[in-house]
Amino acid sequence: FDLASLTKLFTAIATLQQVERGALALGTPVADILTDHPAAAAHGFTVRALLTHTTGLRPELPLYALPDDAARHRALATEEPVAEPGTRRYSDLNPLL
Repeated sequence: FDLASLTKLFTAIATLQQVERGALALGTPVADILTDHPAAAAHGFTVRALLTHTTGLRPELPLYALPDDAARHRALATEEPVAEPGTRRYSDLNPLL
């Protein structure tokens, strides 16, 4: 069955468990983890920014319309913020990254 936004909760918990274990820090740049995401590198997205919805990314991206996972990955990797990074703006894209 469709879990929809419940996956955001699981993603946040799993991420914070990694922080507690010392495997990850909230200030870690996303580009250090996802080396093939130029937009994350260019805008300095951090793990904290993803969790707090302060990347400035748009609320949603119709990834379902893309033909395969590779196309979805490319779309996410190059997605530019629509608001100033640091501005709180809810986005479905943050937990996907």
